[in-house]
Amino acid sequence: MKLRNILWPLLFLVSTHACASRDPWALEAFDRASLAVKMVYFEGAMQQHCALIRDPGGYIHRVCKGDYLGKEFGRVVEVSKRKGIRIVETIKEGDGEWVQREAWIPFEKR
Repeated sequence: MKLRNILWPLLFLVSTHACASRDPWALEAFDRASLAVKMVYFEGAMQQHCALIRDPGGYIHRVCKGDYLGKEFGRVVEVSKRKGIRIVETIKEGDGEWVQREAWIPFEKR
């Protein structure tokens, strides 16, 4: 058996545990489907694209790559001016296994 096959599950368990033990961010209180991207901009100080997201209460939040949102341990992996925000969620399936899935949060329709 390759070392990669042994280490990958261990790394995944450590990273999932780290997500579960940290303090939650404000946007983690909402379902991903209830969030909408208002705009994307380039933040020069951080040298990356960030986005403004509207929550169901109408409040605007700034998110950048690496931030967390949604109830399924969603982490921002890409901020796109054309598509919105790409996140990777870590979800516990019915059989107790943790899996990752990719999702997009699109721009708000006017």
